[in-house]
Amino acid sequence: MDKQVRTKGSNLANPYLAVQLADLTAALVEEDLQCLLMNASSDRKDLTRSLQLLLEYRVRAVVVLSGAPHHSLVRECLDNGVRVILINRAVDSALADIIAFDAEQGGRLAAERLIADGRRRVAVVQSASKTLSKLQRAEAFRARMAEAGVEVVTWAHGGNSYTAGEEAARALLGQGGIDGVFCVTDELGLGFLNTARHALLRRIPEEMSLIAFDDVPQAAWSSHAMTTVRQPVAELNRAVIEALIRETAGDPRPLVRKIPVSLVERGTTLPGRWAPARAP
Repeated sequence: MDKQVRTKGSNLANPYLAVQLADLTAALVEEDLQCLLMNASSDRKDLTRSLQLLLEYRVRAVVVLSGAPHHSLVRECLDNGVRVILINRAVDSALADIIAFDAEQGGRLAAERLIADGRRRVAVVQSASKTLSKLQRAEAFRARMAEAGVEVVTWAHGGNSYTAGEEAARALLGQGGIDGVFCVTDELGLGFLNTARHALLRRIPEEMSLIAFDDVPQAAWSSHAMTTVRQPVAELNRAVIEALIRETAGDPRPLVRKIPVSLVERGTTLPGRWAPARAP
């Protein structure tokens, strides 16, 4: 059991999390590490119970994909010889490894792309989730739009889901005047896009540009062809392995890594306005 790594995550139906877990577990197997998955909500009490349960096992490290454990729990894990690796999370502690995508960069990229399309009344769809990375994406987007003097309408209701994206489309586009949308996840974006196109008969990108965030496989499907901000999963998981290698070498210093993101342009933004590397 001494070579086990616990991976904690919630909402396993989330397409991005599914890709992330598949890649991470494969990377761990290549390092001759066993991976045990514990599914828990991001609720702090649930996370606390789960981490306390993990201390009963002789695991090597805990990779937390949802929620942010209190610093005392991080300290307790470390005191028991368990390394804590937080993915896209923050904690009031200098003890945990923190690996995160550059959420602010992604929010700015989305804003700049909509500005390039000449959009002047835009919306940001972020659900009611208080996840740090999603909040950072939205805040950076609004800040860049404010610099450009572009009005932003915020929709923040429901969960991070396809259904919430549908609801956002009906609520926002029913008002009229919205010509650009940034959805802080691809799940929201896909719900918004399909509702806007097929239920509300909006022409995208002719009438309205749409950008999402994550670059899940479904975003590239020809039926969607959705412009999105890509989070490079493989690079994130290499950082996880690097943190584990530090632990093997007896290096107690936490790894802090911010991973750049990139804009992947497909068919929901106007062609010829931007020049990133195109995705398949």
